[in-house]
Amino acid sequence: MSWLNCGVTTQAPWPKEKKEVKYGGHTFVLMPLTKDHSASIHIELRGISDVEGLTLINRFLSALGWKCDEPASIIMVGAETQFLRLFPDIRFHLGIVHLIPFQMNYTR
Repeated sequence: MSWLNCGVTTQAPWPKEKKEVKYGGHTFVLMPLTKDHSASIHIELRGISDVEGLTLINRFLSALGWKCDEPASIIMVGAETQFLRLFPDIRFHLGIVHLIPFQMNYTR
């Protein structure tokens, strides 16, 4: 089992506790911003590639942004063999950055 774990920044409403959301036939796990972790979205890569998972997350965040008329974007990405909470919110230290600790091939 592998997970795609993405830290997010958004002004749209975000849950204050762990929440599973179904969208587009997939289940996403939304985690709140805490003093120790970034707000984040996670998807299990069961039967899909990391690129497909990232596409699905981007589609979800895009739909959320349009629905709420507020921006929602990924600030960091990580693929792990387990569900992983992400770093403390790094936006305040580094600016908004993309941390991609694995190489993804976007060509098909």
